[in-house]
Amino acid sequence: MDLRQLRYFVAVAEEGSITAAARGLHMTQPPLSLAISDLEKDLGVTLFHRLPRGVALTEAGEHLMVAARQLLGDATRTQESMRAMGAGLSGELRIGAEPIGLWSLVSQQVQRFLGEHQDVSVSLVDAPPGRLLDLVTRGEVDLAVIPSAEPDVLTTALTQSLQAAVSVEVPLELVVPRSWTSVGPGPVALSSLLDHPWVLPMRIPGLRILPEALDEVFARAGRRPARVIEASTPHTGLSLVTGGLAVSVLGAGVAEQLTALATVEVEGGLPSLFLVVLWRRDAPLSPVARRFLSSILG
Repeated sequence: MDLRQLRYFVAVAEEGSITAAARGLHMTQPPLSLAISDLEKDLGVTLFHRLPRGVALTEAGEHLMVAARQLLGDATRTQESMRAMGAGLSGELRIGAEPIGLWSLVSQQVQRFLGEHQDVSVSLVDAPPGRLLDLVTRGEVDLAVIPSAEPDVLTTALTQSLQAAVSVEVPLELVVPRSWTSVGPGPVALSSLLDHPWVLPMRIPGLRILPEALDEVFARAGRRPARVIEASTPHTGLSLVTGGLAVSVLGAGVAEQLTALATVEVEGGLPSLFLVVLWRRDAPLSPVARRFLSSILG
């Protein structure tokens, strides 16, 4: 018994006639009659009462009809699922992102992607850039998104096992506690804020990220902050900013979503970071990961 025989059997049962079923199946009557006879021989039962006009299911045929519809339905769903997986429309997507990338790119892209591909499941890991490099190198995430002040330097420094592509540019904003009413609405000199503690991510050897991007800004102001509180990512120490203690720098738009923060325009402005997407060179991406990579690279 195979799926082809079951389809023929169901067609005959639903039509109540071998002749009508043959027309619907776009075949002639003799091979369909032979297929039904072979199925009955294989199963050792009579499936149809042969009537003067048409056929009717026997008790064994009624039983097989229930099972056949279930088997054919399962086969169709499996076939559709495999086709969807091959097209990158179902499966698991594992993404690692430093919080600037998570807030500025990944969250919006994931929301859109899941809206288009509802059979995809997503797991997210937010971590510092160094940790993300380890995760993607070991294959624990499909893609990693990290910020870089100089993406050309980053892509050159990567090992041969990783590929990289620049996705988007993210402007930076200086954020302070909203309770600091003394900070005016207009552009302020950076030097006026350097006596406050600053929360900044740790430097990572070999990667030029947010601390390196701000070096030029501090050089322009003539000095660095009097006190720097290091955190694994810019967002790790946000509670110190929302609690009224410190200053920090985030990707544009994040502060709008956090009512305890206010943005400050800095004289001379702040630089931008570039979000770089990383994936393994020595292992093929899944269809889902390929589709998502294509979407975030535009």
